[in-house]
Amino acid sequence: TFVVNEVSSQVVAGTNYKFKVTTDKHVLRATIWKKLDKTHELTKVEILSGPEAAYKVGQLAQIQNLTRPSVLHLNGKIVKIFMTLRNGYYRVETPEGKFIDVRPRKLSSVA
Repeated sequence: TFVVNEVSSQVVAGTNYKFKVTTDKHVLRATIWKKLDKTHELTKVEILSGPEAAYKVGQLAQIQNLTRPSVLHLNGKIVKIFMTLRNGYYRVETPEGKFIDVRPRKLSSVA
């Protein structure tokens, strides 16, 4: 089963329709492009959350695989999950008390 939670559109060379869909196990964002010739194409599916990315507020996690020079120093640091954002990211609190937004795949669970 699934529920469509949000729908938005963007006019380009045709129209992009973005659907936020909740299934029994995942929250997904799908993008469907309605081309000028009236055909449709599924262009993107993002997994926003699911069993593999189910961090809870207050849980500790370790940051990994950051590549931007400004945040490289955070790799390996233990952070606290502050909140889940609508775009599928997590806002985390660093050991220095600063907040950054991180993709679930850049976090690993801490025992």
